[in-house]
Amino acid sequence: MRTTVTLPDELVRQAMKSSGKKRLSDALASTLEDHFALKKRLALLDELFDRPVPHRWKRIKRERRRSKWS
Repeated sequence: MRTTVTLPDELVRQAMKSSGKKRLSDALASTLEDHFALKKRLALLDELFDRPVPHRWKRIKRERRRSKWS
């Protein structure tokens, strides 16, 4: 998709440097993909830590003894 945007030069330089891309379009696309992938992973971490752990310590200990799991 073609679009016209005004971005600060320093921001564009950072995007190109962090992405390792030479073309501006590739750098911006890569940076946006990385940004949204990171946001998705952070949301999954938030969801993980909001839920209680599904296993109890006694059960884990018992399973370790049975299977010789160290």
